[in-house]
Amino acid sequence: MAAADIRLTYYKGVALILANRNLIEAERLLSVYLATAPRRSDLPSHADTYIWCGRLNERLGHIGRAVDHYRAALALDRDSKTAREALRALERATR
Repeated sequence: MAAADIRLTYYKGVALILANRNLIEAERLLSVYLATAPRRSDLPSHADTYIWCGRLNERLGHIGRAVDHYRAALALDRDSKTAREALRALERATR
């Protein structure tokens, strides 16, 4: 993969979330990816990126923002089981 490949922005953001390190930088990287990456089948989907943003915001305790991200993922991919289940779990937890 070339150093300028936009996928690196996505993968670095996801890696930081998985490592639970530098979550603010992870949020920045995923935001850059969403703003600059075209929607193509050979790139990570924007719906998946919104799911990772939702997970990130859950870890940061920003539940409202996490819900917004999961809803954005479902708007792009209404069949996303991951986004639907995460949204349901948050809605149950906040009742």
